[in-house]
Amino acid sequence: IGTVNSIYTNFSELQKFSKKNNYTDNKKIIPDWLEINSLLNIKKLSYNNFVAEKINGKLICTDGKLKGENLTAKSLNGEIYSQFTISEHSQLIKLQSDISLKKINIRNSFDAFNNYGQKIIKKEQIKGVGSAEIKIESYWNQSNLKLNTKKLKINSKLVVEKGELIDFKPLENLSSYVSLNELKHVKFSTLENTIDVANEIITIPTMEIKSSALSVFLSGTHTFNQEIDYDITLLLSELLSKSFRKQNTQITEFGEQKQDGKIFNTVYFKMKGSTKKPKISLNKIRFMEDLNNSIIKEKKYIKNIIQ
Repeated sequence: IGTVNSIYTNFSELQKFSKKNNYTDNKKIIPDWLEINSLLNIKKLSYNNFVAEKINGKLICTDGKLKGENLTAKSLNGEIYSQFTISEHSQLIKLQSDISLKKINIRNSFDAFNNYGQKIIKKEQIKGVGSAEIKIESYWNQSNLKLNTKKLKINSKLVVEKGELIDFKPLENLSSYVSLNELKHVKFSTLENTIDVANEIITIPTMEIKSSALSVFLSGTHTFNQEIDYDITLLLSELLSKSFRKQNTQITEFGEQKQDGKIFNTVYFKMKGSTKKPKISLNKIRFMEDLNNSIIKEKKYIKNIIQ
């Protein structure tokens, strides 16, 4: 019972120290006899490229469970609030955590966490200020602290402001199929979405990347093996629709959407396969659905006129 004060903590060094211990089936990382009730006051903490300051909160250990409560920190030009619980089950370490991010620099976060272990998008390709509410349930092998990706579950609510996508791979692949320079550097004011991870599959509900000239609607799934299945819709403003038709004579099928009293041309695409060799095609099924809906609306409109 007490307070832990630290001017500087290097978590990487602590991790190296813990790995020197050889844990067996009957030896737990968190012994049942250990009890802790302590306040934390860490002025600066580093873990590889990640640096946080002014870390405060409470550390509690009882009945073989380690908990962090009301943890706050300054990092990535923003604020982080979190709580976690670590427990042990059948030679696996279970980590449950709730994380709240407020106004962090997204590009800096990619640098701090080594591009989050993926190669689809790099820090040079993204800008913006991000906020998120994230729930994570993860399991780690007790002997070597290796993540069990099959058991990983993540639910996240994301908000990105003042965002930019620069040569983003899915859109870059699309721009090689569609002649539209605006796809190579898309700026947007706000992007919101809920992204889930389960069974090694990332599920992305429909999200709109909206700029002054066009809107890109993106949804689909992305596996940990880099297999993708995306639906992509281009919603073109009148500013782009004429030049788009001139540059893309092979595309003759357009839908229409009406927003705020304005009619926009829409083009539907499917993107499947792997991230290295994506197969892009026109989504004719989606186009026909849109066309049929338009015809039904027109029929109702004509009936109202006759009446």
